[in-house]
Amino acid sequence: MTDKELKRLALAGEPVPNGLSQANQLFYLSLRELCRQFLSGNIDKAQANAEQKRLKRARDEASNKDARIDQHLQKSAEMWKNIELASMDFKKARLAHDDAAALEAADRIHNSIYGL
Repeated sequence: MTDKELKRLALAGEPVPNGLSQANQLFYLSLRELCRQFLSGNIDKAQANAEQKRLKRARDEASNKDARIDQHLQKSAEMWKNIELASMDFKKARLAHDDAAALEAADRIHNSIYGL
């Protein structure tokens, strides 16, 4: 949903639309209150526009932070998956007394942890 659509809904005092991210939910609720303040004459257009810009900037920063966290979680999950697979191969190789395969699996574990 675009900012223009959110603003139209906020001006109409509509409830929070379904499917918004947490950052956009907070942005929408704040925007709706800002619209209410403007429409009731408590703040002028210049103040409303300035506050709307601050709200957008805060929403964008929160969205970017969420994206970085998601990216970190995905990389972490991939690392642990690779460690698990290499660990299973290491155990099999050690049980089979295959030192070359065990060393290769140990290298994969090390590379998964340290990103080599």
